Amino acid sequence: MKKGVARQSRLFTESEFQTPPAVADYMASLLPYQQRQLVLEPTPGEGNLVRALQKTGCAVTAENNFFDLLKIKYPIKMETPVFDAVVMNPPWSWELVQNVPDWLTTADKNLSCAQFFLQNCLDFAPVVIALLPWNSLLDSPKSTKIIKHYGLVSVTGLGRNVFKRVPVRTGVYNLQRGYQGKTELIIL
Repeated sequence: MKKGVARQSRLFTESEFQTPPAVADYMASLLPYQQRQLVLEPTPGEGNLVRALQKTGCAVTAENNFFDLLKIKYPIKMETPVFDAVVMNPPWSWELVQNVPDWLTTADKNLSCAQFFLQNCLDFAPVVIALLPWNSLLDSPKSTKIIKHYGLVSVTGLGRNVFKRVPVRTGVYNLQRGYQGKTELIIL
């Protein structure tokens, strides 16, 4: 695993969507203080999230190829989290991912790309903060199951202007394992 800022991710095509620095700072601010020891950014791109996390005192592991990290997990289910938190802006479409490994199952590939990354990161840490399309966790039975099992602390609606090239409504999802309280909806 590579620590620090990744220069170029070989996992994604050139059409990826980088996390804007202001959004990266906001996402880093959502981490509980005790979850800042070792944070995974599985899809670092140009490193905006990595830099935002480091500014808050996090030790960050940034993977050049998330699928290499998943090999540790497959075929066994991890019992103990490896990281204190995961903070990410995963690819939203399989079309944006290069070199999809042939060991992924059909069930894996049938998930939306964002749901695949989210579902797999939930095993790595007790806290996951993810920038996703607005409806990623709000419109499917599988997503509802994730929320019930894991716990959704808050959803922050960011609007359609986060990514300049494509007007997609996005949200920051703050999930914490075992959280059973009410979910806060924040609109920015």
